[in-house]
Amino acid sequence: MAQFQVAVRRVGLVLLSGGLLGLGLWRLQAAPGPVGQVTPTGPAAFTSGRSITTLAPAPDGSLWVGTNGGVLHRAPDGCWRKYTRLDGLPASEVRGLSIKDGEVTARLPRAAARLSRGEWVASSPATEPGMAEGQTCRSVEWNGRRVTALLSELRIEGDGGASRSIELPSHSAGTHVSALLPRGERLWAASFGDGLWELNGAEWRRAPLELPPAAAEITALAEDSHSIWAGSRRAGLWEYTAGAWKQHLRPDEPYDHNTQALAGYRGSLFAASLEDGLAVRSGAAWSHLGKPVLSSNAPRQMAELQGMLYLRHGSGQVDRLERGRWTRDVFRSLPRKQVSALTVDNTRLYAGQWGGWSEFEGKEWTHYLKIPVLQGLVVTALCPDGDTLWVGTQGGGLVAFDRRTRTARRYDERHGLTDDWITSLARSGNRLYAGTFTGGLLAWERSRWRRVPEVRGATITALAPAGDRGLFVAIRSGGYRITLAGKVERLDVTAPYLDPELQALYPVPGGVWVGARTGIFFVPDASPLGPS
Repeated sequence: MAQFQVAVRRVGLVLLSGGLLGLGLWRLQAAPGPVGQVTPTGPAAFTSGRSITTLAPAPDGSLWVGTNGGVLHRAPDGCWRKYTRLDGLPASEVRGLSIKDGEVTARLPRAAARLSRGEWVASSPATEPGMAEGQTCRSVEWNGRRVTALLSELRIEGDGGASRSIELPSHSAGTHVSALLPRGERLWAASFGDGLWELNGAEWRRAPLELPPAAAEITALAEDSHSIWAGSRRAGLWEYTAGAWKQHLRPDEPYDHNTQALAGYRGSLFAASLEDGLAVRSGAAWSHLGKPVLSSNAPRQMAELQGMLYLRHGSGQVDRLERGRWTRDVFRSLPRKQVSALTVDNTRLYAGQWGGWSEFEGKEWTHYLKIPVLQGLVVTALCPDGDTLWVGTQGGGLVAFDRRTRTARRYDERHGLTDDWITSLARSGNRLYAGTFTGGLLAWERSRWRRVPEVRGATITALAPAGDRGLFVAIRSGGYRITLAGKVERLDVTAPYLDPELQALYPVPGGVWVGARTGIFFVPDASPLGPS
């Protein structure tokens, strides 16, 4: 099996992520700097445990925590350990935890895993009763009766199958009951966004324990002999003990891991998340950037020009990082304001807009917004290619703009396109490639687009040229490598620590960074991941 190796060259990245102003797809072709000092020495999986899904106190005094980034375990002595795919979990997103005879079982989206003698053993998921229509959190047993939270009421089961309903707190500003916690004669309910409420059996009142403002979005509640535990949507785990709240966050995690784009800049790795800003890895440490430093918490693309990093957001705004300082919305003066695609070549930055694009050489803009074949189309990808600029669109196929003649030609199904929604463009060697939303991968050959049969029908999520190693292609269920000679090799993504749902690729000396929905992974050259 060939190793996954990446040549040390100036590379371009082409990425797909969440929509164009809520509609479309995005592309990045960056000219990244080296990130050697942030490269791990072996396989690595980085996930965020800030999104808590379930809590399970154990009889021995420990606490098990399910997150969207793996399983956390707090031993009775207060020491924490994290389990991810790197430790054998079949997946990172934990949906439930149970403890029986001292063994912990994690319920995952498509499997279950039991921790036996320090190792996770995968099995088919146990059959569990599903939640009722409109149910908003897991049911609990309270005073011998089952309590279920619905969108508009609590339902308490009685004798003989009868039940009674209790209206939710009328003065709560929360959206729904997101967690329940029996506490003797009282039942606590987390009102999502509005703290804790207490039910005495008939009436609601504010619980005597006030949550910190950062912990308002509660997703799970639990209690043991010494603490009350509250899990949140994105602020991690909170413990109430000795009369005060304490937040438990791991220092070696990204803020979020649902990665939409990856790029390197001045020795650091930048990971754009779906809705939680930028995660930045410098050395061995992660930091976080979001609003108000950035224009939004939904970054979508990065490109470097003349030593400055440009960051495009889902809102269409573009921020700039220069000499360690961020400037927001630097392209606000563009004629059509919202930027839908961003790329660079050796001298220019290209900003796709509705129905065209603009070019910036460092001092002045040149606008190409009146080309007839592009009017009314969303620009999703731009690829400078000598005297030609290729323009990908959503719903309008491809347009080739000839700089010498100032003419544009449109390519569609008559010219071999299998889909008129272009997600990405990249050149590798002497071949130009176009990724599509549902039509797989296409290659430009002899004035016609030809289907790459091995990648038929796939959604192309990232294209990463890697010098003499060819082109790496990411799809929703794995990836490929295409050699410079055009040979297509399927990448083996069965490495247990790697999520096969790839969304972003960033080749670096010594390996490649892989961004997925459930983690940020590093695959070294010596990894078995490679053409199978």
